[in-house]
Amino acid sequence: MSNKLSSILSIFYIFIAFIFGVDLVMMQYLYTDLDALSSQVNYVISENGYLTTNIKNQFETNYHVNIYPLDTNNVSHSYEEGYAYGYILEKDYSPIIISNSTINIKIKRFAIININK
Repeated sequence: MSNKLSSILSIFYIFIAFIFGVDLVMMQYLYTDLDALSSQVNYVISENGYLTTNIKNQFETNYHVNIYPLDTNNVSHSYEEGYAYGYILEKDYSPIIISNSTINIKIKRFAIININK
């Protein structure tokens, strides 16, 4: 009888561990999704020379991803060929059990200016 009772009570812990694993897998999925999008962003930034508002709006509407440049970039929009232009991609995730608030997943990447031409 106690064996059956302990099995019934342990189902709750198995369920919680499963939901926790789902949150971890979804966060890893979002991270790899951002990493895949970074190659597209690298190409567009490399062609334009810097991050424009048009690029930001395009990725916001299509992929629901926020893009903003690093503070180390100069404010002038004329970058030399071969300059490493830094930017951050971020996306929000609403976890099931890990946290009550949304988790902001960010990756920092660099694009080389005019490397495609």
